[in-house]
Formats: sequence, structure tokens, C-alpha cells
Amino acid sequence: MKKLNVIFIIILLITQIACRDDYRKLREARAIWISRFDYVSPDKNPERMKSLILNYLRNARNSKMNIVFFQVRGNADAFYNSSYEPWSKMLTGTLGKDPDWDPLQFAIDAAHNLGLELHVWINTFPVWRAKEGLPEESNPRHIMLEHPDWIVCDKDGGKMNPEEGYICLSPGIPEVKSHICRVVMDIVRKYDVDGVHFDYIRYPEESKKFGYSSDEISRKRFNSAEGNPQNLSWEDWQRNEINTFVSMVSDSIKSYKPYVKISAAVIGSYKKNRWNAYDEVFQDPIQWLNNNKMHFIVPMTYMKKEPFMLAINEWKELIDVANIYPGLAAYKANEWGWEELWDEIEYIRENGFQGLVFFSASSLNKIWKELINDKIVNWANIPYFQDGVNTFTPSIKNFKVERIDEDKVKIEWDLPENGNEYYFNIYRTKRSRFSNIDDLELVFITPRGVSNFVDNTQEDFYYAISVLNRYNKESEISKLKNPINVKSISYLEKK
Repeated sequence: MKKLNVIFIIILLITQIACRDDYRKLREARAIWISRFDYVSPDKNPERMKSLILNYLRNARNSKMNIVFFQVRGNADAFYNSSYEPWSKMLTGTLGKDPDWDPLQFAIDAAHNLGLELHVWINTFPVWRAKEGLPEESNPRHIMLEHPDWIVCDKDGGKMNPEEGYICLSPGIPEVKSHICRVVMDIVRKYDVDGVHFDYIRYPEESKKFGYSSDEISRKRFNSAEGNPQNLSWEDWQRNEINTFVSMVSDSIKSYKPYVKISAAVIGSYKKNRWNAYDEVFQDPIQWLNNNKMHFIVPMTYMKKEPFMLAINEWKELIDVANIYPGLAAYKANEWGWEELWDEIEYIRENGFQGLVFFSASSLNKIWKELINDKIVNWANIPYFQDGVNTFTPSIKNFKVERIDEDKVKIEWDLPENGNEYYFNIYRTKRSRFSNIDDLELVFITPRGVSNFVDNTQEDFYYAISVLNRYNKESEISKLKNPINVKSISYLEKK
């Protein structure tokens, strides 16, 4: 009996490992955060910074990831050509100095050429880093100099001056919200971004302890019928100010480029932990999702497995997990061991979440190969949202498959009108017909605007193709075709 039990346990463990390593869901968001600290080099050398960006993007694509959150705003400064805020000092050593290259445009071009979505990542309310003194004069002038009255204040009316971290702007000041919305829309109008990702979209840490933000403008608005028509409590009023900003910026983005995805990094626990979104920093991401103001949120569940599972379960109890992509603490893996991260990925997938995000890119440098070979084994499309349900996806025309030598099969098709707007899924199967998508293997997802693919294989497959629009909505899958022999003069089409 003991021997049988041991055999059963071994079989069960093997099955669990096989299931973990053979995860093949066709829709899963796989993302990395690329922080400004990941790609800025101490010597300010543009070519070195470009090389860092490109290496992160190539590794992400080779690992079958599909989204990068690329940071372009840290503390009211810019890593792009901004109309409202100065170039970051991190690029040249001088605030406001043009670095003679555009990190955001470089990253967009490289990401799109590789087939990755680029979501621009901004720190929302931080305005400057603690203990760095005042910003120097620049053009445009830094907002901390231009509007010192916008800075978060403590319960005694003193301006925020933490020992570390960020000094922040007050979300309760309407002009603050308007300024940040202008900054975001400047990016959306100028650049071909696929998403906008908000960080620090909340009140500062220790808001309750220090009474943030008791600035004069916020207090006057809170105590007035015009500024607080619902007579909300102080905490609810502050949450409502964040919600108001989320609605404002979401509506602005959707009205101009409705395909741009809107997301936010949020505190890892909604209400249960001592450090939580709702009570500690007046952040209510559940409302943002319920009101369709965000497409997804990324809880920063930077915890070891047991507390991670508790946090994940809290979100699962509250809302549809399809719109929650848990954040993973890759930066802690050297301390915890990578198995903690692998177990967390397994738990995310077992519980039906449709995405995951690694923080941050530089923390993955030692395990890219393991991700490629073991942890993300299949290609997957990004989930699509209700915004894109009724959008158009064209059909495939002039789809051709040809074996060009004993090791290669070439697949070609005609680009539809506005072809640079579309991605293409390449499927294959050993069968001459299929009943559903699970019968097919997704072997590649092209970058936008590509009209061919070479499959390096000696085996014989039937191939099919489909179109994905910028909402990630997929067209009907084409009929199957098998390669014509290199000596043949016609194509054989299989229904």
C-alpha cells in the first residue's frame, strides 16, 4: 500500500509539473515594466541607452511577451518631446536640455517592429524626488517652481517634505488634474502608443498619519457646497477626487484614440492588508473598472507566495479577474528564489487571470532563457475588451503556402487596406480540417504590417491565418492550406 501511495504521489507531481510547463492559453497579457532607471546610463550616452532599450524589447519578444510598459514621466519631467514639461535631467545631466534623441519614439519604433505593444508609463502625481532641492530653471519651467501652491500639504498646512520617495501634487486641486490630463493627451496625440499606464495615481503614503493633502485649495473645496456637493467625508472626498481624474483622462483618451488601452498599477491589496489601496492612499480601482474608465489594473502584489495568494484571492472575490493582471516582484527573486515567482505564475493561471506583469525588466536579465524555454512556451494574443467588440477586422486575401526547401515553409498573404494597423496570427495543424481553435497551434504572431512568415520545419503541416486589429479582436480563421511541393505548379486547398 505504501509503495502504491508513493507511485501515485510521483505521478501526481509529474502531472502538475507538465501542466505548469505546458500552459497554452491563446489569450494572455504578458508584460514587463521598463523603468527609466532600467535604461538610463550613468554616462548619459544615447547609444548605450538605445542599446539597453533594444535589448529589453528583444528579450521580451523572444520570451513571447506582448506588452511593455515604458516609463516616460518620473517626476513631472519628460523622456519624450513634451510641450508642457522639461526634458528629464537623467538624460543629459541638465533639466530641460534636449538630448538630441527621443527615448519614447525610439522605443515605439523598436517595439512595433518586433511585434510588441508599447504602453506609455507615467508617474501621475509625483512632482519631484525628496532631498534633491528645488528643480533648476528650464524651458518649459518645472511645475514645482511654477506652481508651489499645488504641492501636497500636511495637516498643519506645511508642504510635503518626506525623508525619501516623492513629493507629490495634490489630486484635490482641479488645475493639477487638468495639467496632468494635458500632459497625457500631448503624448497620445503625438505618439503611436498602444496604451497609457498610470502609476502613483493616488494620494501619498502615510496620508492618514500626516493629514495629506490639507492644502488650502483642497480644504476650501471640501468645505464648500460647490466643491463637495454630496457632503462626503474627508476620505471619501479624496477618493472621489482621484476617481474624477481617472474619468477625465479616460474620457479624453477614448475620445481621441479609442483603441488606446488604459491601465494603472495599484496597491497590491484593495482593503484587507494594513497597507491597502482604499483606506491608506484613497485609491478605488474597483470603481474604475466597474465604470469602464480603465481596461485593466495591475495590483503590485510584490509578496512571497502565501501573502501573494491571499491578495490574489481578495481581488478575485471582488471583480472579474479578466481585467486584473497581477504584478510579480522579479526584483525580489534573487532574495526569495525564482521558484517563488514560478509558483505565483502558476497560481495566477490556475485562478483564471488573463495576464501577468514582471517588475522590472532589468531583474529578468538572468532568467530570460528560462522564460523562453520553460515558463512561457506558447505565443498568445493580448485579451481584447468590450471597446473593440464591434470593430472591423478584414479577411485574408491571396493566402499562399509554399515549401521553399526541405527546412522551410513560406507563408504569404496580401495586406488589407491600412495594413499597418493589423497583426496576423499564423496557425498550423497536422489535420486537414479543424472544428475549433483548440485544434490549431499558434506558431507566430507577426508585427503590424507584415505580410509573410517563414516556418523553419521539415515536418508537413496545414496552415491557417487570421487578422488582429488594434483592439486585439481576431477575424475568422482562414481555410487550411498545405504547402505546395517546390516542384509543383498549383496549391492544394483543404477545407
